[in-house]
This record gives sequence, C-alpha cells and structure tokens, in this order.
Amino acid sequence: MIRIKIHLNSLLFLVLFYSCTSNQNLLPDEIYGLKLQKKLEGKEALAYVNKLHFNKVTNEENQIGFYAGRNGMAVIYVTIYRDNEKATNAYHKMTDKISPLNSVFYGSSIENINGKEIYTTYGMEAKHFVFVNDNNLFWITAARKWADDFLDYYLSILQK
Repeated sequence: MIRIKIHLNSLLFLVLFYSCTSNQNLLPDEIYGLKLQKKLEGKEALAYVNKLHFNKVTNEENQIGFYAGRNGMAVIYVTIYRDNEKATNAYHKMTDKISPLNSVFYGSSIENINGKEIYTTYGMEAKHFVFVNDNNLFWITAARKWADDFLDYYLSILQK
C-alpha cells in the first residue's frame, strides 16, 4: 500500500511539473497592443517555415503568430526543440547563414538584451530578433519604429 502511494505521488508530481513547464503560451492573444490575428501550428506551421526558406529547414515543432494593431504588424516564429543545446545549435547555424553578402538582411549584430544574447538585423522594412529561450528558438519580426519595445514586452511575458 505504501509503495503504491509513493508511486502515485511521484506520478502526480511529474504530471504537475510537466504541465507547468510545457504549457507556457508562446503566442499570447495580445502583445504590446497588437492582437493575434492568426496562429499556425503543427504541419501547417512546418510547411510555412519550409516554404518561407524555399526548402526544408527543420523537422521540429513550430508555432507562428501573426499580430496586428493600430501601429502595424509583427510576427513571432518559434521552433521548439527537445533541449536548449539543440535550440542553441540551430540559433548559431541560422545566424551564421545570415550575412550582408548572401541575404536580404543588413546591419546585423549580437546584443545583450535583458541578459539574453539576441541577434538583431534589419531587412524587408522591419527589425528582426533571433534568440533562444529554454528549448525554443525565436525569430521575431516587427516594425522598426517600435520593434525594441515589442521585444522587451514579449521577453517580460516569457519570463513569467
């Protein structure tokens, strides 16, 4: 009887721990006054990401949120990896490929924002941010005028 109780307590702990750590809403309904207009997940998001790059770039789980409001639009792309190391490796691979010589992006730099290494770049009339948080790789695109504020607001959501 005691053995069963211990196993049930362990199982309950694992269920609660898993639900607390994996249920973070990476694409909230509203960010910085912009409302979520469309959310892609699963196969639809994977197909969108691969089509955007004109070839297969990932097999991992993806989520994409398209936001809009009075001030303009933003997009949050998230690729969810099994662990931080895989997400970090993908971050380095992605940022190494982006350079003024072979892409539409320019003015790239690595910045420390709120204690996080964030790759920033410009292109296609927007500012872009690439970073890792836990086991997730993020690419955020927002209007240049308020992109930094949008990022700060979103990072505060991720820290909750």
